[in-house]
Amino acid sequence: MSHRPYDLDLNYSDSEKGRMKDVELGDPSSRTRTRKRIDEDGSSPARSTDYFNYHPPTLTVLFSFIVWLALLLVCFVRPNNGITALFQNDQDYIGLLRKCSATECYAWLSTSESSGASSSTSSTSEGLSMSDILPGSESDSSGSSGSSSSSRSKRAGTSFTSSSGGLGIADTTSDLSNFYLTTGLASIAEFWLMTYTLIFILIRYFSKHLPTAQGPEGRPKDEKGNSIKEGTREKIRRWFKSFKNPLKRVSFKLSRIFLFFAGWIVLGISLDATVQMIGTPGSNSIGLGLILLHVCWVLLFLITYLELSRGSIRRKADQTLWGLQFRHRLRERARNKWADYDAARKSRGGASSSEHRVKKEERDRELERQRRLEEEREARDAELYG
Repeated sequence: MSHRPYDLDLNYSDSEKGRMKDVELGDPSSRTRTRKRIDEDGSSPARSTDYFNYHPPTLTVLFSFIVWLALLLVCFVRPNNGITALFQNDQDYIGLLRKCSATECYAWLSTSESSGASSSTSSTSEGLSMSDILPGSESDSSGSSGSSSSSRSKRAGTSFTSSSGGLGIADTTSDLSNFYLTTGLASIAEFWLMTYTLIFILIRYFSKHLPTAQGPEGRPKDEKGNSIKEGTREKIRRWFKSFKNPLKRVSFKLSRIFLFFAGWIVLGISLDATVQMIGTPGSNSIGLGLILLHVCWVLLFLITYLELSRGSIRRKADQTLWGLQFRHRLRERARNKWADYDAARKSRGGASSSEHRVKKEERDRELERQRRLEEEREARDAELYG
């Protein structure tokens, strides 16, 4: 049985074909209805719902700057000062990107123990005689062969001891190298991610107005509809307005996305650094750098909550000094926003209560009608069988 397209199988009506096409391609009318319902029931009339928390409180800006500064210190400052070290291993300070002693720092893949490993390797190579390397250099006399075999056994024991001692050092060095290449590089990526996030948050903080959904304005026209010739200043002003509005929208969306992922990345870096400290033998103290990393992910999750919340905590952060809103203009802007929000909720609550009352009355009428029908049926049965 061959398969035929649905529009050739039967003689569908135009309305049925239209409905099937809407199912296949997506009905735009449903999206329009949803958009209208959002505009009518939105939490803030005459204000875009998507940009309700566009202007961040000063507390968010301060926390973002603290996280950025902490990542800058932990990533790029030498850990031998004790401030940015994750932990201390004997006399060495372990950081996110390097290992330092009290006086000098080592590169990523080379530490002070690597010299010990190289010395053990050189001692092993020096312990081998020419007779071990060249097979044709065997001694003819039995005495010399006996002495050479005994010396070989001694040298083999010495070589095994030195190589086994260097193996543990090499393992420690390899662990730190892997830590620098994974967690260290992740911390650098996190620093630059937080740098862009802070820039976007500052753009939102210093913006006076919300971004609009309108496109760039065209050239001004006269009464006849002809374009008016603009000067250089007017062209620059119009170009700046057309550039500023998309920048506001991009800053709002990317800053919220970056904050969410930045919190999880810093949490992973902090946990990996903690595991590295526990697994490293000889680590005797926790550094301030590890504490700063744990503080960073806590602050990032708090900022993310403030960005997404519309509850009492965000209201206090916007309207009170708890959110460091010292400027009167910022508090007044937040009060207007929340006043619109409360008014919209009251109107929406009144509409929902009236709808609920109408539905309850209809349900009561339906129950009353069913009760009367039941009484009439019982009366007829009584007349017939009574």
